[in-house]
Amino acid sequence: MDSLILDKPSGKPPAKYERLDRKDVRIFPGQMEQLARLSRRLNKRRNGAGERLTENTLIRCAIDLLFEYDHHLQGIDEDQLRESLKLPERKLPLDWREDGDY
Repeated sequence: MDSLILDKPSGKPPAKYERLDRKDVRIFPGQMEQLARLSRRLNKRRNGAGERLTENTLIRCAIDLLFEYDHHLQGIDEDQLRESLKLPERKLPLDWREDGDY
């Protein structure tokens, strides 16, 4: 394990989330709900064993998966990048508009 700065009061290493970099990300409508459902389902399956699986855990895994397949990425926009990864076309809500006007 890399050397960690110990938390002075307890003498323990900081929690995992405290060692991670923060990055805000904008996601499509519905993605947060899907992440929350998946996280809940996976947490039920683990029956209390291991660490709690959060939406952030899933996002970090998805980022690693993207890096694993980066050699497939090609395109000039999100749709083309998705296509190069053989992802299905994104279904957007009926009220979604590219120009941001609702």
